[in-house]
Amino acid sequence: MADEINKWTPPGCSSLITSGEVTKVRIDSCIASLQSIQENMGSDVQQDMIFVQDFMSKVSSYSQGAISAISKSGDTLTSIVRG
Repeated sequence: MADEINKWTPPGCSSLITSGEVTKVRIDSCIASLQSIQENMGSDVQQDMIFVQDFMSKVSSYSQGAISAISKSGDTLTSIVRG
């Protein structure tokens, strides 16, 4: 059973359950370790989401600026042609 558990646990946790007897204490320790890893990953994901949202905001702003510049250049060309 230990080999099956170790196959699905991260490296830091798999050492808690060895090929010896699987006990409640070892499983509880592994669960606590996995919960800690999950919390850290959750924080990392939140930081990445904030970064992506900031990046998307900048892209949107640059796109709007480019659209505005293109529109103004079209207006300028139109006025030159009419002039």
